[in-house]
Amino acid sequence: MNDLSPPLVSVIITTKNRERLLRSAIDSVLAQTLPDRELIVVDDGSSDGTFELLRGYEAGGKLRSLRLTASMGANHARNAGAAMARGTYLAYLDDDDSWRPRKLELQVALIKDRPEVSLVGCWFMRDGSLQAPPALVSGRLLQSANVIGAFSMGLFRKADLIEAGGHDESLTNTQDWDLWMRLARRGQLAVAQECLADYATSDPNAISRQDPAIHFATYMKVIRRYRSEMGFWAFHRHRYFAAYHGEPRAHPLLRLYRRACCWFARQMDRVCLACREAF
Repeated sequence: MNDLSPPLVSVIITTKNRERLLRSAIDSVLAQTLPDRELIVVDDGSSDGTFELLRGYEAGGKLRSLRLTASMGANHARNAGAAMARGTYLAYLDDDDSWRPRKLELQVALIKDRPEVSLVGCWFMRDGSLQAPPALVSGRLLQSANVIGAFSMGLFRKADLIEAGGHDESLTNTQDWDLWMRLARRGQLAVAQECLADYATSDPNAISRQDPAIHFATYMKVIRRYRSEMGFWAFHRHRYFAAYHGEPRAHPLLRLYRRACCWFARQMDRVCLACREAF
């Protein structure tokens, strides 16, 4: 690819203090069978050896990097990476995840000549368990649960991200599901029927804040944003699960409340499961 011509795909990795994991993520991008790509790594204020690691890759012309002097959160880093991207399509990779070699090739083949498709996901391994969404994900299925998965599984047009408003920097969690819901308003959601990514959940994202109260407030903000689209049952199922995971556990009355929330959420799970099977 000529350095002056824009690549087909821009891959963006956001990272913070993950030197020990970052190399694997970078190498999985460099091993992709789709040659027409660029790799951008946004360092969200790391204090470990990430800077030196990236300089080594840059010296070989394998990537471009941006170092943020102050940590502003994962979605700020994603927006910064998107602003640098020259490709028609964007694909994000979390620094603790990795891709199989044909990930970009197969996803680009699905979206390239299909303007009705706004997002392409893929099957993925989640801590050793295969997650296999259907070939087409309906809006109702996505509203019931984030079956597409995290950012590492998606590929979409840069133009669609811009028109959808970019990444919401006020969110400290649930960022992927929020973007998928906005992209679903613009077109169909397709899924490559092959395992193309390895997603890790055991090592928390160092960029995202994990405080339970913040997590609860952010999750509620997202589900309220789509309340009119997801309907009564799905909305309250999400609300009860959010309360179960976000409320303190110490006081006996709060423990009772959390158990009640969990029970209500599981009953609504049955309703949402029926909706998934119907649509």
